[in-house]
Amino acid sequence: MGTLNISNNPMSDNFELLGKALLRQKQLALLDLSGCCLTALSPEAARLLTIACHSAAVDLRRCHMAEGACTNLTTALASEGKSPAALDMSLNGCGTTCMEALGRAVSTSAQTTSLKLNFNNLGDRGIETLCRGLVRGPSALTVLHLADNNFAGPGLVALAAFVARTTTLAELDISGNSGIMFNPSACAEFGAALGTNSSLVSLTMCALSLTGDDVAAMVDAWL
Repeated sequence: MGTLNISNNPMSDNFELLGKALLRQKQLALLDLSGCCLTALSPEAARLLTIACHSAAVDLRRCHMAEGACTNLTTALASEGKSPAALDMSLNGCGTTCMEALGRAVSTSAQTTSLKLNFNNLGDRGIETLCRGLVRGPSALTVLHLADNNFAGPGLVALAAFVARTTTLAELDISGNSGIMFNPSACAEFGAALGTNSSLVSLTMCALSLTGDDVAAMVDAWL
């Protein structure tokens, strides 16, 4: 089976059984669980799903995972050494605790090329911990979406460290992070990182509430 779409079903348990069933599928390319309830995702269910979805695209948008389920999943990803080709965990309220494990899992994976974490309210701390994990390995990541996560200067500085290091990232979206004002110093660090990066071809920065000084600092350091 190449594609399994069971999105928007009121599933709340028995994910261990689903994981065991998926292990029998030899060529799973896409698993869509978006809109299902994964709040009760246990460590064992997360482990089974991680193994079963190795090298597949996994859609977990709006799955009500919150921090507990997200932690179980990212811990499994880091410990099993098996990661999906694409992972979308947008709109889950993931919190910050699991972000370093997620970044570490992605950074050491040759399979994961796309990571989307939009609308998770990660804040500066969440972005910092994610990037701390991302910079620990070579990473094959080509797509990273972090829109609407309520981060500002410190998060942008942490992201700059990853952007400066990566040689594969082609698409970055940090739109909508306008709840807190940025600052020229952080923008300059991000601009400098853009100047050293040779892989990025698409950068989306809409609705960031950047001031004229922020933009000037970024462009001066970039160019």
